Amino acid sequence: GDLYAAEGYLRDAVKAGLQPDIITFNTVVHAAAKSSDAAAAMRWMEAARVTGQDLHTHNTLVNAFAQGGHMAEAVEHFREIQSALLEPDSVTYGTLINGYAKQGDLHAACGWFSEMESKGMVASNHQFSQLLKACANSQPKASAYAEQVFDLMVTGRGLRPCGMTLTVLRQAIGPARCQIICKELGVDLPAILGERVNYGVPRAPRPRSPDAPRQEEVT
Repeated sequence: GDLYAAEGYLRDAVKAGLQPDIITFNTVVHAAAKSSDAAAAMRWMEAARVTGQDLHTHNTLVNAFAQGGHMAEAVEHFREIQSALLEPDSVTYGTLINGYAKQGDLHAACGWFSEMESKGMVASNHQFSQLLKACANSQPKASAYAEQVFDLMVTGRGLRPCGMTLTVLRQAIGPARCQIICKELGVDLPAILGERVNYGVPRAPRPRSPDAPRQEEVT
C-alpha cells in the first residue's frame, strides 16, 4: 500500500535495465488505489500497456476511482474493460457496488448487483453486505429494504451472516430491530459479532432466486 516505495522500486528496476512484468505494474497500480490516488493509478496503468494488461490491472484501476469517490470514472473504466474484450468478474462488480454503497446511492448499488447476477455470478456474503451498507448510508435509511435484503441472503440464499454483515445491518435498521430479525431468522447475533470478520460461505448450493434485489424495486 506504500505508493512512494512501490514507484521507487519500479523506477530503480527500469534504471537497472530490467523490464517490469505485469505483476510489477499491478503492484504499483494497487498501491495507488490503496492511496486513493486515481491519477497515479491511471499513469501506471498506461505504462503497463507495454507488458499487456490483465483483468486484475483493470479491476485495480476501477477500485482506485471508487476509493476516491469518482464513480463516473469508475464506471467509464468498467466499460473500457468490456471494450478490451475482457469479462468483468465479481470483484469488478463488487467494487462498483461498494463505491455506490459508500455514497448511499442504493439505486445504483442495486443496479450493479442485479447486472452482476444477470451475468451468471451469484452474490456472496460480501456483495449482500455492500447492499446493506448502501441501505444504511442512504438518506433516509432504507430500513425496510435492508430487512428484505437480509432475509433473502439468509433464507433465500442460505448464506451465514458475518460480523461485517450484522454491523451494517444494525446501522441500517437499528440495534433493537436487528436483534428481533436475527432471532426470527435463527441467526445467533452475539456469537457472530464475537467472531473474527470474514465473508462466510453458503450453507448449501442453491439456484439463483428470482427475488434478487432489482434496481427497479428500490423506491
